[in-house]
Amino acid sequence: MSAHKGFNREHPNLKICLRTGLSRHILKKVLEYQCDIGIIGRVEYPQDIIRREIGPQRLVMVASPTFDEFPNERIKIEDLTGKSVIMREQGSATSDFLLKKFQDRKVEPKVVMESENPDAIKRSVDLGVGFAFLPYFSVHEELERGAFREITIIDEDLSLKLDAIYLRSRRRSSLIRACLDILSNLSLN
Repeated sequence: MSAHKGFNREHPNLKICLRTGLSRHILKKVLEYQCDIGIIGRVEYPQDIIRREIGPQRLVMVASPTFDEFPNERIKIEDLTGKSVIMREQGSATSDFLLKKFQDRKVEPKVVMESENPDAIKRSVDLGVGFAFLPYFSVHEELERGAFREITIIDEDLSLKLDAIYLRSRRRSSLIRACLDILSNLSLN
């Protein structure tokens, strides 16, 4: 991740420990001083948390080049009904965001797999199990190589809001300020 490289360059004596998980679990780790800063999909925050929006995360619909449920590269969201989708695990910000979009538009794709592991989702897409919605920054290399093809949904914005969160009591921390500076220069799209 380019933010990590930038942080190491600016702060060579500090170590970053990157953990992934559900937004509510990361929030809990920040509240319990197990993490200094969290990057999560927007949720409700307690008063002792400060959030800084770090920009929307563009979700990209990807499929294997041989996946034939979508012969066209541009579709409407309604075209997903009955099609094989691989989702993030229930309770993830990404899954909650997509399920709300589907519900609002009365779209019912066929969920063939759920996983908390983005690499497992990417491998399943590669095998043709189904299509998936993944952050652009995590699939841009596969798209450039032609390992995945992007299918554009023309009638729906699939940008998930992300926040960097930290404890109000740590707002003056040089570590927090350094991380926020790096994150402000990071492009997720």
